[in-house]
Amino acid sequence: FSLRRPWSEGRRETREILGFSFPIYVSGLIKDFGSNIQALLLGSMHAARSVGVYAAAANLNLVGQIFHTSISSASMPILSELHDRGQWRELSRYYQTTAKWTFALNLPMFLIVLLFPTPILSLFGKGFETGAGVLIILAWVNVIQTGTGLGGAIIDMTGHSRLKLINTIALISVSVGLNVLLVPDMGMYGAAWAALISSFILNVARLVEVYVLFKLQPYNWEILKPIGAALVASVCAWGSYLSASPLGMYPAFAAGTVALAASYLALLMLFGLARDDRLILAALRRRSAAFWQKARNRGE
Repeated sequence: FSLRRPWSEGRRETREILGFSFPIYVSGLIKDFGSNIQALLLGSMHAARSVGVYAAAANLNLVGQIFHTSISSASMPILSELHDRGQWRELSRYYQTTAKWTFALNLPMFLIVLLFPTPILSLFGKGFETGAGVLIILAWVNVIQTGTGLGGAIIDMTGHSRLKLINTIALISVSVGLNVLLVPDMGMYGAAWAALISSFILNVARLVEVYVLFKLQPYNWEILKPIGAALVASVCAWGSYLSASPLGMYPAFAAGTVALAASYLALLMLFGLARDDRLILAALRRRSAAFWQKARNRGE
């Protein structure tokens, strides 16, 4: 690194860095602000209890986002590297394989919520089960997000931070408009529908943008494996729940959850891993190991 570089070169690099990072920073601020709109509107127009029920349902659905967030974070350097090298075929395969796995890892949580919303919310106390429908609607938000792949990460890591900012502004605008329109009459259900519609618009927009920019799409026939496993696992889970229902709601819920997890995992193993699955898992394992090694070194 030379200290005698021309001043104009340094200014150009600074502009490039700020041009990329500032839209991402602003996007984060706008998104954090927008995430509180629903609670504010619910609290101002409806009873405080509806805010509590909605918050419980929303926080439960955050569990389903953990896998997507983890894979997205681990994938960012890989996506950037493949893009910079111009390895479009590998990038396409990575996009499709990670879409399959984020979707597959989120499906069990979605199915548990879809089949057993009342037992889940009743764990929070009496009256929370009134938000069962809200919990199901918000679960669909996770399915849409995970089922459309890493489009957001691809847009970020290929230098299109301004497009990210535009997407975020559009998302918050639609979300605020829908909340103002729906929450006064529908309460927490209006807030849930606003979240679902906003998420659908954003993620479909990302699908279209990634395809227009790079001619990439996140689906192949492998996506049918988790879908097939989920359908069979749902039948097993519901049968177990009904069989155990004479024992009470919570034992039946436990039986259904165990049956779903066991049958889903068994079917995925039966269907087997594709070659791309093994390659992606190996790459993610290497990236994760490097991350934890760096974290350990900092701690020392």
